[in-house]
Amino acid sequence: MQYIVRSLTKTVSKSRLLQGIAYILMILDHIAIVYAPGQIIYRLPGRVVFPIFAGLVCYGMTKTSDRLGYIQRIIMLGMASQIPYTLALKSPMPNDVLYLGIIAIVFGIFYKKEEVVMKTAKKLYWHYAIYPGHLVVLYALKNLL
Repeated sequence: MQYIVRSLTKTVSKSRLLQGIAYILMILDHIAIVYAPGQIIYRLPGRVVFPIFAGLVCYGMTKTSDRLGYIQRIIMLGMASQIPYTLALKSPMPNDVLYLGIIAIVFGIFYKKEEVVMKTAKKLYWHYAIYPGHLVVLYALKNLL
């Protein structure tokens, strides 16, 4: 298994690899919503997707040269996907992409004010994206927003 991961990370960046894994888990979660709505066991792998995407959004904020444009694209995607989300799931709640936009805004505010803290956070990015305990904390924060 280590050989596979090592060979993949030579050709694909870690963030792209993590993004691909998150997409696959998200698709599996969406399939479980449609075909096994009452079975939580099929949706468990999809529960880690939002914290991964939240970490990737924060990482993207550190890499982009146009933070405002980055935030605007996330918010616009969230607004465009809200209508299909509401119709498909019959839920008045905002979709997760809008929450990612809020996370990007908050991260952008703190990134400007606390440059030193964010450099440390940038180094710890993979730490937060990989360990499940931190994923649970990020997911709980998402539910509080």
